[in-house]
Amino acid sequence: MANKQLWLIDDDPITNVINQKTLAIHFSTYEVIIFDSPLDAQEKLLNEGARPHCILLDINMPIMDGWEFLQMMQQQNLRTSVIILTSSFYKEDMLKAKAFQNVRHFMTKPINAKELFEVLKKI
Repeated sequence: MANKQLWLIDDDPITNVINQKTLAIHFSTYEVIIFDSPLDAQEKLLNEGARPHCILLDINMPIMDGWEFLQMMQQQNLRTSVIILTSSFYKEDMLKAKAFQNVRHFMTKPINAKELFEVLKKI
């Protein structure tokens, strides 16, 4: 049986390395796939029909930000669970995230393994 996939969508390569190591240590039952561009992840979702168990999504990215990615998911009726993983501490961002039905949780970087484990248990 194939492992469940966790997608990490973040344009920062250093953050991706750190988060990938954390995920590999604490979540070895998941296959972690990293996208440094939301457009690449969108391509995989829309044209290849990929359905990850959960997406860890950064908000602030060039070309397509996390909000635009969430809007695309909503427009395409994609029900994949999303955890916002951001450096933003703004209450406005937390409130905005709650408006998207796919968003299950809002976390600040870096990944807190215990917090993520609790959220993934509920998904």
